[in-house]
Amino acid sequence: MGEKGIGVLREVFLRHLRKREKLSPDYFRPFLRKQSPQVTLVYCSDSRVQTELWGLEATNFAFSVRNAGNQILNALGSVDYGVLHLQTPLLLIVGHVRCGAVSAALGDYGDQPPAVVKELSTLCVPLRRALRKRFKRTHDLVEEAVLENVHFQVEVALSRYRDRVEKGLLTVAGGLYDFANLYGRGRGALLLVNVNGKKDPSEVPDELKPFFVSKGWADENG
Repeated sequence: MGEKGIGVLREVFLRHLRKREKLSPDYFRPFLRKQSPQVTLVYCSDSRVQTELWGLEATNFAFSVRNAGNQILNALGSVDYGVLHLQTPLLLIVGHVRCGAVSAALGDYGDQPPAVVKELSTLCVPLRRALRKRFKRTHDLVEEAVLENVHFQVEVALSRYRDRVEKGLLTVAGGLYDFANLYGRGRGALLLVNVNGKKDPSEVPDELKPFFVSKGWADENG
């Protein structure tokens, strides 16, 4: 057995025990028989991106779907389950700065395992949109592509679930997690960039405007 893996496995269970010791048995009572999440949450598998850093207690609140690049098309079954079966009123897609999946997809990833190539290839549309703009630094291109990817995932979701959106049963939103303060809101800021396809704060409800970033990466940092 690999000693390093065994050590990590032990750490997983030690962390679990420390967390569990802080929870009352009554904590589990509301969801012993069924779940009742309020949001279907699609976000990246990146280890730096965790809901507890957003101040979000995800247990029985978020039906979580994760993959490289926070993509809808690569997880349709799970997203459909949250939106159509569990009928959450919100579908929230969250990208993040310095996304490794986006960076990799902008380069030559042909030497990666076939499953990885397939996973990254579905990022081609937002990446092409970002490439239309001219950037002197690769760093800026990556961040624009991250933003374009969130907008594209919202487009995909709106097309797929348009009937529920038009009936007022579902809101589709796009967000960005900025742990590096690239948007000037402080490290660890969760930012709103899209609500039902609206990218301008003047078009969203007043209560959402404080969280909204209205300009693209190129506008704020170009």
